[in-house]
Amino acid sequence: LPEKDQIDITRTKALSRLAVSMGGRAAEEIFLPDFGAGAAQDIKQATELAHSMVCKWGMSDRLGPRSFGTNEEHLFLGREVSRSRDFSDRTAEAIDEEVSRLIRDAHDRAHDLLDSHRDAVERIVALLLDRESIDGETAAAIVRGEK
Repeated sequence: LPEKDQIDITRTKALSRLAVSMGGRAAEEIFLPDFGAGAAQDIKQATELAHSMVCKWGMSDRLGPRSFGTNEEHLFLGREVSRSRDFSDRTAEAIDEEVSRLIRDAHDRAHDLLDSHRDAVERIVALLLDRESIDGETAAAIVRGEK
């Protein structure tokens, strides 16, 4: 069976994907004197994933197993999808807070992982500067502390 086709995602997998998405920004903060817009697409994807976790998949401890909003498609000069709001302003604020919390937690997790493996990251960077590319097994061996 194909390994890439996935029709379901667990909460653990979604949280891991959030951390991976925030890894670029965390790396900029750790290894560069200032961060830039380089992680913009990753942040956008993380925000969309966190929003889906909260509003579509009921993966929020705070808001529980509930779906918020319904998608409506309107055909006018192409395809336009809108989301109707079936919740209060207070709930909207709670959704925003929960999405923000998920992203902050993912950022903190990525930051902690990169910082705790700083030596391995610097070894991988040095090897990439020398070779231009390395495979996943080589990177994993470096993280494990192998030569």
